[in-house]
Amino acid sequence: MAAIIKFQSRQVERNESGTSRTIIYSGTLEEMQEILNTQAIGSGMGGERVVSAAISQESGEIWQCEVRYQNDSINDAIVGPDDTAYGKKSAQLSCGLLSMPLEAHPKYLACWNYYLATSLPENTVPEWWETAKSTVLNDETRKNYNWVKSIGELPIGVDNNGKRWRTIRNPVKPGIESYDLATYQITESAKYPTPQKAGRMIEGKLNKIATPSQTFGLGGDKVKRLSPGKKPAPNWKCDGASISWNGKCWIATLTYTRSGDDQGWDTDLYQKEAAKGNQLEGQL
Repeated sequence: MAAIIKFQSRQVERNESGTSRTIIYSGTLEEMQEILNTQAIGSGMGGERVVSAAISQESGEIWQCEVRYQNDSINDAIVGPDDTAYGKKSAQLSCGLLSMPLEAHPKYLACWNYYLATSLPENTVPEWWETAKSTVLNDETRKNYNWVKSIGELPIGVDNNGKRWRTIRNPVKPGIESYDLATYQITESAKYPTPQKAGRMIEGKLNKIATPSQTFGLGGDKVKRLSPGKKPAPNWKCDGASISWNGKCWIATLTYTRSGDDQGWDTDLYQKEAAKGNQLEGQL
């Protein structure tokens, strides 16, 4: 006998994942196995793909093969959840690492990564060598001492004042110019019905100083930071953006990283986001 499509077996269904259809073939076990083996799971044309195929015994020598197809095309799918959820933000808190310059460490000492040089004939090490928090020296002290990052910075022979310089103390943390600082990251997401609308959410946000809608009370709030008389506070910068399809709708995601100190992200290096640029809602 030849394989046939079972009477009244065709079925079409639409749900929030798209459109699916099912066809059931009927015939001998060998015929059903042949149909089963020819189904390339996951492949298809025009947005439709084969998602499953299974054979089962109907009665006696009659077997059946059920093949299910799925179409996830945005044009054919009923996008869910309902439209009232579009543009609504959700937030997630995590942590990341920043590479900070050694000089930004709250316990930084100049002797960590600088040589101390002197022009004096004796090897007298000043008391401030191991307590200095900066390499800035007053004019009088600079006549006899200086901080240098490398020995190559010292004059060869005598300088213009007839002095000969040499190092008398090496860095106590040689080769270390930065340290890792764990900081907070906030991932903010919203759902959209089309990729274009999701794209408008993330457009122009990267590398901008901006505040996520939810900061979990961790500071960086624009109102507090800009209020007169307020001390400097950490702020946030957008460091990541992505768009993905979850089978129901388009997910636009932005990632914000909190600055490593209370001075915030440097406004000379990073532009502040325009006030209207932080709105995720109302873009539909």
